[in-house]
Amino acid sequence: MAPSRPHKLNSPRDLRAPQQVLASACLSRPACTQRCSTCARCETAPAGLFAPSAMTGEKGDAFSATEQAHWIVMVQRGGVLQWVVCVRVARDTGGMQRLFSTLNKGRSNNNRLEGFGAAATQLMSHRGGSLEAIENTLPAFRRSAALGVPLILEMDICMTRDGHPVVFHDDDMGRLCGPQFKGRSITEYALSELPPLVIPEALKGIVSENDKEARRIPRFQEVVEEFPTFPMQVDVKAGSEAMILQVANLITTNKREHLTVWGTFRHAQNEQCYNYFGTRIPLFFSWRRWMASYALSWVGLTHWMEYRESCLIVPNWQWVLRRKWFEDLNRLGISVIVWGSKEDVANGPGGGINTVEGFERVKRSGANGICTDRPTLLKEWLKTNQLEPVDRFGNKEP
Repeated sequence: MAPSRPHKLNSPRDLRAPQQVLASACLSRPACTQRCSTCARCETAPAGLFAPSAMTGEKGDAFSATEQAHWIVMVQRGGVLQWVVCVRVARDTGGMQRLFSTLNKGRSNNNRLEGFGAAATQLMSHRGGSLEAIENTLPAFRRSAALGVPLILEMDICMTRDGHPVVFHDDDMGRLCGPQFKGRSITEYALSELPPLVIPEALKGIVSENDKEARRIPRFQEVVEEFPTFPMQVDVKAGSEAMILQVANLITTNKREHLTVWGTFRHAQNEQCYNYFGTRIPLFFSWRRWMASYALSWVGLTHWMEYRESCLIVPNWQWVLRRKWFEDLNRLGISVIVWGSKEDVANGPGGGINTVEGFERVKRSGANGICTDRPTLLKEWLKTNQLEPVDRFGNKEP
């Protein structure tokens, strides 16, 4: 059966959810007298947002659920003009203070990746540990799994010409498969036609040229079936809609929604992940969404954004490593994991933080986890250094 698409508010004129009538909150129909009680249970609103008497007018009367919905949609989905109108309406009715305080409430402080385990988010094995085995291969994931500590297996998905999701990172096959494949894409080949992976310089003498398994591009299905209990971060990259649906089907049929966080930094594909599966499979931020949250954090309004994500995965750029932002997200139950862009990647392929100095920088930022190509080194460092847990604030409000 095809998954249901969660309701999405696109504009003040689009306020109709399945099985719910929100027309009375629409800006284009201010004269509507319908008072639909189902507005208070709309799945698009944060829990507790429409609590009875949460907002009051100048005479102390509780605002109706539809009036509250009207305002919240304007604040959370609207532009500058709607923002100004919202504040003006709230001020004129004497309810601005109550309105603003209400927006701070009803937000979950529970760890949204609770199924991963308390310690798992500290160590993310980037592509299985790219400096310890050939990236995104079954031997790489086996090596990380054998470390005997809680961790996340990070991987990237592409799809072959004949429709098989495989674990592979680059859009261009040249780096991983040899110069003769430069300019070619995985999508041009059937599964049976995929070439072996080359051994990178950092692993020459460690991986044998004759080890076919170490150089084979695996299917995503193989990885899911071999590591059923390990948390995974799955990047669908620039995948097609068909690929995203196949990946999700493998996640759900193997009953590992609670052990997977997925998405991509590309906003369009990330929207597809959410539109089809909502928060059933935990989601990480697209570039656009995390930049919006980052901007709000500078004016003390991190908690005003409507978060469907469970995990923030950001590069180790100095301006990004902002403790206050990370603390705000932790208060909302959102985990923060940092990956390596240029600094601290050592001789890795990029994406992992691979030096002790880099680990220290992430620790000072207040993040909850580190993405690394050297999981063995990070495992040893974590024996004497602990990163901040996502639930460090308990039930305290932002």
